Amino acid sequence: MRYSVVVPARDSARTLRGTIEALLGGELPPDEILVVDGCSKDGTVEIAHGLSARVVVNAKRHVAAARQLGVTNARHEVVAFTDSDCLPAADWLRRIADRFARDSRLDGVGGRVLLTAPRNEIQRYSAHVFEAIMRFPDTEVFVTTKGMPGSFAGANCAFRRDSILAVGGFREEFTNHAEEVDLFWRLIDRRAKLLFDPALRVEHLEYPDTLVRLVRTNFNYGFASTKLAKHHIGPQVDLQLYRAWLGSFASLLNPFRRDPWAGLRCLQIGTFIAGKICSSITLRTLNL
Repeated sequence: MRYSVVVPARDSARTLRGTIEALLGGELPPDEILVVDGCSKDGTVEIAHGLSARVVVNAKRHVAAARQLGVTNARHEVVAFTDSDCLPAADWLRRIADRFARDSRLDGVGGRVLLTAPRNEIQRYSAHVFEAIMRFPDTEVFVTTKGMPGSFAGANCAFRRDSILAVGGFREEFTNHAEEVDLFWRLIDRRAKLLFDPALRVEHLEYPDTLVRLVRTNFNYGFASTKLAKHHIGPQVDLQLYRAWLGSFASLLNPFRRDPWAGLRCLQIGTFIAGKICSSITLRTLNL
């Protein structure tokens, strides 16, 4: 069995070299690396070519289109995905290969995305939020129900190419967020065999590290949440989210309870809610 690795990229010259070198230096180097480039204006394409990666042009520039172009251009039976700001562990592709070699019925495998050395407290909190949203399991599990626990992150997953194509591939309307969860949930609808392996690890380097990036990212998370709700869940109101928001304000104002993340949490949840409200209006659905 042979393996293609798809790496969406756009103006990624600062981090892409590390990603490709981590793949090439792993215990099992890929049979091909496809860098799907969203019309970069820096040295992204030159770095990819210099490291013998195939470059596919992504005129639409968003991640959903990049992943789908990776699938359609991949030459091999299994397609693995990571991002241009990530460092897969040395045993990453070997573990993926072992899983598919042992189980001919396996459709996909995914694992954890983590950050071990944040640049500042905002980035530490951003990584915490992502891990809290994804709710990565601590033990191996075959995922059979829709929900965030066990859902694969786009930076750390692999599928049989035919399984992706069988459900129509990545939907471009998701643009830059939750396109992988949408695909994962459609695979669950078809009763695909999907394994979450917590030992399959990828380091994500570029979580938001400024307040502006934190706000922008979580507003987009709100939009992505509404798209998932529209396609998979139906109208909903998440009362726990509003309780958490009010609890963050209470912590912020309480002089006897020091919560260093209270202010960031207020801002993050507030912008996430704003994204849900705006997208509910735009998409004509209810996801509050």
